[in-house]
Amino acid sequence: MVTKDGAFVNYKIIGVLVLTFILSAITVSAQVTIDQPSTSTSYVAAATNLIVNATTTNTNTLWATFYISNDAGTTWTNVSNQTNSSANQLAFNETVLSGNFTADGNWTINVTTYNGTFSNSTSVSNVMNLDTTNPTATVQFTDNLLNNLTKSLEADYGSEVLVNCTPTDVAINVHHSYISLQYPGLSSYSDNISLTSNTTTKVLATISAAQSSRLGTFSVKCFVQDYAGNSLETILNFTTKSVILGGSSPFANEDFVSPIAKKVIGKGTMEDYAGKYGSLPEDGEAWLIKKLGGVRLMLAEEEHEVKVEEIEDESITLLISSEPFNVDISVNETIEVDVNADGMNDLEIYLHKIHQKAADLVFKEITTPVVAEGEVMESPVDESIGDVVEAPETNEGLGWIWTLIILIVVILILMILVHKFTGKGNSGSGDSPVKFTPRDLGTGKNASWGQKPSENSAKPFY
Repeated sequence: MVTKDGAFVNYKIIGVLVLTFILSAITVSAQVTIDQPSTSTSYVAAATNLIVNATTTNTNTLWATFYISNDAGTTWTNVSNQTNSSANQLAFNETVLSGNFTADGNWTINVTTYNGTFSNSTSVSNVMNLDTTNPTATVQFTDNLLNNLTKSLEADYGSEVLVNCTPTDVAINVHHSYISLQYPGLSSYSDNISLTSNTTTKVLATISAAQSSRLGTFSVKCFVQDYAGNSLETILNFTTKSVILGGSSPFANEDFVSPIAKKVIGKGTMEDYAGKYGSLPEDGEAWLIKKLGGVRLMLAEEEHEVKVEEIEDESITLLISSEPFNVDISVNETIEVDVNADGMNDLEIYLHKIHQKAADLVFKEITTPVVAEGEVMESPVDESIGDVVEAPETNEGLGWIWTLIILIVVILILMILVHKFTGKGNSGSGDSPVKFTPRDLGTGKNASWGQKPSENSAKPFY
């Protein structure tokens, strides 16, 4: 078309431009908003269902599509499509199930709406930070000269010990960490350890000389937790040794005798050695046992408990069960105990000394017959000897006397019979009589054989 001034006007082109402008205006004005979840740093230790609420300003929206991504939108996974229930539907709600979140990391949600011609979308990042992996930690010990004690796991009695805990977490930075200490013989940890550094990458603590002035095993626990709530406890033990040569340590005293035991059983604690290890080793086992502390042992294929009831300066009282009974034992004394009353001693107990209000005890399993107190003095052997002493006085002890008497009687009878048959009354007999010489009858015994006795000699009784 040509105007009066000769200008050419293309109404078709103008119409297209106007329509394009209108549609563009409609498209630009239409918006999608994700009302839930909002942009956050929400950490979770396990995948959970994610509730998504979205709204749009386009009254002609036909459907909405929900997407998730764990690489900041580089790739998207379609998890749901919703068809508009009415021409004026502006709100769309969806529950994205936990099974769709397949890996640790930061997840992004996207909602896209479509009106048949144009689509509008919006995304929210870090709607869920998934972390299912526990953090880790490495514990190391050094002395105050930075000598590594981790390999030997031994420290000098009364010396300063430095603890280094290094936490790590693959997915998300560590939230917090701390170090706690369990003293020898105690069942719980104490947090009164001095922290010199506490960051997401390193936790340092110092065990003072006063704290390590105990014999036994110290347990150091490093606790690490990440933002998702995953946590881990790393425990490492070290044992104090009695090698201090100076200072206030009792080991500095030349006359000090170190206890045998290096393990401490605290007050009110029952160490279940039988449950952990079974029978005692052949050379026994030693503990420093506080008052009311004890140990459960396997003896004669049965479990028995030995508990320290009382501790004095030079002696202790033990309670031994299953059938409870008490025994007293003095310092440097060894006793044998029949724990099940079967006539055989099952346990040897040696009290070495009293150290730091604990009994230094050594336990050894044995199998020896029970010897009752005073049994040597009152044994059956002694009683039988007593019977032998009494019996001869009435029976066997007078036997030789009766034998002698009988022998004399027999001799007398023989002499009488001889005299009767060899005397005067036998003159009528044809046989030569038997005669005894005076010497045979004891007369003139001083005379020589065949010599006539003197007239002064004693006459024969016949």
